[in-house]
Amino acid sequence: MAPVLLQSLRGTHLRRRGAAAARCHSARTLAEKSLAQNIGQPTLIALAHTIEQHRKAYYDQLEVHRTLAVTDWLIYFAQTIIAAQQTTLDRVAFHIAKTHFYDRFRDRVKERQEKVIARLFREGPGGWSAPLEADSVTTGS
Repeated sequence: MAPVLLQSLRGTHLRRRGAAAARCHSARTLAEKSLAQNIGQPTLIALAHTIEQHRKAYYDQLEVHRTLAVTDWLIYFAQTIIAAQQTTLDRVAFHIAKTHFYDRFRDRVKERQEKVIARLFREGPGGWSAPLEADSVTTGS
C-alpha cells in the first residue's frame, strides 16, 4: 500500500506543480483517506493543516524520494502524522480552555469586551500575530 500511496501523492504533486494553493490539497486528502481506510475509522487529526503549514518540506520530501525505496519518506510522513496529532490535541485543549473562559466570565464582560475577546479567540491556538489595534479587533479584519 505504501508504494502506491507514495506514487499517488507524487503524481498528484507533479500534476499540480505551479497550480493555485487551493487546488493542491488533493494529495493531503488522499493521504487522510488512506489513513482512515487502513485504521478502519475516520481520522481525527489535523494532517492537511500540518502539511500545509510545512508545505515546502512536504514537497521537498516528495521530490527527494523518486524511487520505490520509501523508508525515509515513510519516516518523514509518520513524523508528520505525529505532529498533526499534537496539533489536534492543542486545538482541542484550546477549545476546552475557551469554553471554560466563557463559562467563567459570561456575565462579567461588556459588549465591547466580548467583541475583543471573540476576535482574539478567532485566531485559534496560534494566537494573535499582528499588532492589536482597535479597528482590527472591533471590525474583525
